[in-house]
Amino acid sequence: SVYSFGTICLGSLLVAILQVLQVLVRMARQQREENNNNNRRSRSGGSIWWCLLELIVDYLEKLMEYINSWAFVYVGLYGYEYWTASHKVYQLFRSRGWSVILNDHLIARSLGMMQVF
Repeated sequence: SVYSFGTICLGSLLVAILQVLQVLVRMARQQREENNNNNRRSRSGGSIWWCLLELIVDYLEKLMEYINSWAFVYVGLYGYEYWTASHKVYQLFRSRGWSVILNDHLIARSLGMMQVF
């Protein structure tokens, strides 16, 4: 059924917004570097900030994708809306600590290794 289609679209829209923001930051950083290459006298200290901003946006995108994967499970199992499901995921991480995230990564890597053999 398409009961949760709007919720999935909202989660995907938030990731898409972060991806567009990442492209804009990357383009601005590259333009700044090109301008610095054309003007030898200009200082390149500002490019560190652009690089840091690109890193932050990249990690926000990865975090949003990870939270979406858990939130979509809550949406599918319990029929929550997106914001409620995201809040439940946050409560899960807060109550269980980082053990849930660690287990998720260990299981994924173990299953990946099993595919090799």
